[in-house]
Amino acid sequence: NYWKTNFPHISLLGVHDSKEHSENITVREIEGIKIALLNYTYGLNGYSLPAGSEYAIDLMTDSTRSKVMEDIRKAEELADFVIVFPHWGIEYTFQPTEEQKNWASLMTEAGADLIIGTHPHVIQPVEWVTSANGNKSLVYYSLGNFVSIQYHHFAMLGGIVEQ
Repeated sequence: NYWKTNFPHISLLGVHDSKEHSENITVREIEGIKIALLNYTYGLNGYSLPAGSEYAIDLMTDSTRSKVMEDIRKAEELADFVIVFPHWGIEYTFQPTEEQKNWASLMTEAGADLIIGTHPHVIQPVEWVTSANGNKSLVYYSLGNFVSIQYHHFAMLGGIVEQ
């Protein structure tokens, strides 16, 4: 409600106040190009959603895999370019996990064009991923931190993507 009331022009991704809202794909048109934006997280830091509110957060788990893929396919139909922002990986690891790589491959296969990851708090590699069906996406596994109170010197850096 805070964001809706004070900043209605800013899109909140991956957070929903209703089941109906959770079924919408955010698409922004910039200079005639439609860009779909999706956000998922591996979990809730030990918390769980109350029963009946599973729609509230876009989770990226084994049980939600088909929904994530369906969302990306739907986004590909609605937009010219699809960006997925996954909150994934293990904190302070400099290489992506096999799970991150598997998700990147699945997201690419479903139609993601660009994947920008967060959560490890350190910079991880960037690579092009080509799926079995020929789709390609650029994957930034983790951009590190821009603003944080991380206590490790290696977690005080963040990457910026520039065209």
